Amino acid sequence: MKQKKGGFMHNKQVITLTRNELYQMVWKEPVSKWSKEFGLSDVGFAKICKKMKVPLPGRGHWSMVKKGLKKNPPALKPIHDPNMQTVEIHVREKKIVLQKDNQETDPLVLFEMQPENKVTVPERMSTKHPLIKMAEASLKDKFIDQHGREFSKELASLNIHVSKGLMTRALRIMNTLFLGLEKRKMKVFVKDKWKPSLMLSILDEELEIRIEEHSTRVEHQKTKEEIRRAMQCPSIYDHITYDYVPSGKLHFSIVEYTSEPIRKSWYDTKKRQIEDCLNEIIIGFIKVAGQLRRERLEREKKENERMERERQYEEIQRQREEERKRCNNLMRQAEAWNQNQSIIKFIEHVKEIAIQKYGDIQSGSELEGWMIWATKIAQSLDPTSEVIG
Repeated sequence: MKQKKGGFMHNKQVITLTRNELYQMVWKEPVSKWSKEFGLSDVGFAKICKKMKVPLPGRGHWSMVKKGLKKNPPALKPIHDPNMQTVEIHVREKKIVLQKDNQETDPLVLFEMQPENKVTVPERMSTKHPLIKMAEASLKDKFIDQHGREFSKELASLNIHVSKGLMTRALRIMNTLFLGLEKRKMKVFVKDKWKPSLMLSILDEELEIRIEEHSTRVEHQKTKEEIRRAMQCPSIYDHITYDYVPSGKLHFSIVEYTSEPIRKSWYDTKKRQIEDCLNEIIIGFIKVAGQLRRERLEREKKENERMERERQYEEIQRQREEERKRCNNLMRQAEAWNQNQSIIKFIEHVKEIAIQKYGDIQSGSELEGWMIWATKIAQSLDPTSEVIG
């Protein structure tokens, strides 16, 4: 199973399977399991297998397997048509059912739900937002990218990725949306991150928004020159290449992750187009921004709690260190006092011996000088004044 180059493209994934991979899958697990994984109905997935001429297990097969009565599957018959060697399955995103909440209290959401506040896209743009003027001016220097969409630096910064056939329509939609948002005190702007992106500021949060047209991959039909090169150098040129064809349908999305399932994508369908969803899209902005704000406040709360725990831990460590220093100082003072007392006793002992031997200590004698010096040393070691102050 291979993921198409490009992988997950804004909530839409394309999986490329070989016939043999598809055959191995349907004989390993029931069709119902694979249809759910790809977001398809059982009938829709079975049609893909039928188209690729992959045999499916009959009724009762999986019941027999559970009972241990495994039956060998029929062989996969080879097909020489190169277009039948692989199949692309477009995985449908899981639909998020927006339940109508009769208890809705958000005034911003209630405002968008009122019929008189419906945002309508006009046939022509009488008033143009500055960003749309910038986008229109950039069309003079545009080029077509590999997906068949018009590209310029300004269009890329506005997250507008559509083909020429849908450009006018996409600009009208975005212009209407920009003007409507600014009336609601919501600001749209281009933010220069690692690449410029279109952002919406709402409820103190920033949302990245995008409008685009998906493309379908089709096998490239080689020109005569390409066929000639392939014959000359098959190892280099003789391989299947693909072109991309615009789908003709718009997709609007909010490019933000939320931990709660909130609708962030709107597609053109047979019944509704993006133009009919602008109020729903604005409600999406409000709900996504509200959720992001709650998540941000929760993160900030946890961060503040973490910092408070660190502060308390550091305070405990500081108190312990202070107590350790006081204890060490006390031990030092006690040791100094012991030395002080020892010196005083030694001085008294020397004095007693001298008196016994000489009857008195002569003034100015060397012994008297020593006693004066020793007494000063004893006094310097006495920590009493240090404690009492």
